Amino acid sequence: MLPLLKRDYVDYNVDMVVLYALGARPVPAARFDGYRQALLRLKGRPFLFGGEAPHLMLRFDVEDPVARENLDLLFDERRPPDGVDTSCTREAEKITSRVREAEGLLEAYSASAAAVLRLLIGSILFARFDADDVLGSSHGALLGTIWINPQDGWEGADYAEMILHEGVHQSLFLDEMVNTLFVRPLREMEDESSLVLSPSLGRPRAYDLAFHSSVVVTALADLYSALALPRPPRVEANLARLPVSIAGLRRRDDLLTAHGKGLLGLLEMEVERLSPVFSGVSSST
Repeated sequence: MLPLLKRDYVDYNVDMVVLYALGARPVPAARFDGYRQALLRLKGRPFLFGGEAPHLMLRFDVEDPVARENLDLLFDERRPPDGVDTSCTREAEKITSRVREAEGLLEAYSASAAAVLRLLIGSILFARFDADDVLGSSHGALLGTIWINPQDGWEGADYAEMILHEGVHQSLFLDEMVNTLFVRPLREMEDESSLVLSPSLGRPRAYDLAFHSSVVVTALADLYSALALPRPPRVEANLARLPVSIAGLRRRDDLLTAHGKGLLGLLEMEVERLSPVFSGVSSST
């Protein structure tokens, strides 16, 4: 498992953000609240961040002004047309039941990873619309809140996948804040020479986005392997593309800091550890 999902590693990153923003490291019992206060001070953006609890905070009230502002940022260019009803309130009970099942699966996968997800994800916003296979989103300017686009027929494993997916993004954004992963401004990593195949979208993207995607797909491979769960076709397609993406990231590792190169090395080792998983993936997927 990558350090991004290990509690000690993430606790340290959170503590450094709190120390920088608030002037003191939080005591462990106040870490969640300290992180929330630090993000509010550093980002200066209203956001939905539930209180620390044994379960993830689920939000279906997408017409709340703060929720709407958060969703607009998370939707990005995928924002639904005006008048489209994105509400999931009628499905709230069913979705909540599936998410609680997902939390049990994540705990079975790794108690450390489950604790990291509860720490980093303050709220999950649920809004449904046709977004070209985009099933959720995180944003570096909105740490602590994620969006999930629930689909018909999803079971607990699908929600576990999405929570882990967005949680890895959250941990990477945090790691970038504390340790710095990239040596170039993000806009420079959009140059043609810096594009790398994104395993999750199947097309070249900016180096940082392909890096994020590769880490996420590797974490998902570990999740399905550890729980011996059948992988859905979307994950199979991602895994088939991952080796090409990892090779592309290594070719342009001049875009990474020493810390970023270290994380890439750990990613390569994790892919090697999971190599039996890839032996069962069709390259034509």
